[in-house]
Amino acid sequence: MKHLRLITLSIFFGFYSFLSATSLSFADEVVLKNGDKISGTIQKLVDGVLTISTKYSKEIKIDFAEIKRLKSDSLVKLGLKNGWIVKGKVQATPDGMLAIRSGKGKKEAMVDWKEIESINEPEKEEKKWAGNVNFGATHQSGNVERVTGALGAEGALDLDRDKFSVKFLTLYGEDDGKVTTRNTAGNVGFKHFFEPKVYGTINFDGFKDKFRNLNLRYSVGPGVGYQIWDEAKKTLSFEAGITYFSEDLKTGEDKQYATARAASDFSYQITDSMKLTNRFVIFPNLDSVGDYILRNEAGLKNDIGAGWGLKFSHIYDYNNNPSAGIKKADSYIIIGMQYDY
Repeated sequence: MKHLRLITLSIFFGFYSFLSATSLSFADEVVLKNGDKISGTIQKLVDGVLTISTKYSKEIKIDFAEIKRLKSDSLVKLGLKNGWIVKGKVQATPDGMLAIRSGKGKKEAMVDWKEIESINEPEKEEKKWAGNVNFGATHQSGNVERVTGALGAEGALDLDRDKFSVKFLTLYGEDDGKVTTRNTAGNVGFKHFFEPKVYGTINFDGFKDKFRNLNLRYSVGPGVGYQIWDEAKKTLSFEAGITYFSEDLKTGEDKQYATARAASDFSYQITDSMKLTNRFVIFPNLDSVGDYILRNEAGLKNDIGAGWGLKFSHIYDYNNNPSAGIKKADSYIIIGMQYDY
């Protein structure tokens, strides 16, 4: 019996040692240029930083340039600089290459260490348009029969270094059955970021107003911009450029000339549910110093749930040299609803 117990214990410890050795042999391994060795599980390599997880500490992040060699005992997905994706277990070779074993019995693929761009990089989310639709309306009856309404929409597509945007707003009003307000303003913009904060831009701004003698006023031209803030709580950018400016008038001589364009875009999340926005654009006339046109749109939105919010807006349009008989400034206050998508 004594010999049987000894044999049993010997088998148990042998089996335990085998399991321990087996579990250790299946750990991924990273060796740094300074000689340090890290065993664990390779998680990912993104933007030149390798992340490896271990049982004895939090995730460890390592500059990929500091790695001398690595191996993985689990399948990993390698992204190469030529755009190819290779899957398999990897093992560094003495000549500075990586041997990739995609499966039992399959020939190893050899990849130059310098060609690796990513490991297990997360799938990028599909870029989608985001924005909002907003509307407002009022009706007054009695001594005066008055109807006013507003309809607008905004959309933006963020492709990392390239950003597209489009927006428009239409205002309509009647007093005692007579149309007193009818205008539409819109913008289409494109930005390309050369640096995280510096970008080039092309903008098309359009405006038409039945009661300001305008069939259509538009400008188009390039510019440069600077993104001061681009955070979840606050954003602020400024841009300036030169544009071609055209006014198709209902009466009088049409105008075409060059203008400067300066604009700012600001937003601030005051509380979890309340957000302030302000967009400003001005067009100084380069052919007639002192003449300019500007538009300012300020908004305050309070979320009420399910993407909906109550919005208060103030719009101010100003032209210091309008057509004869037209006032210089128009001001609008709109209370309505906005749906974010």
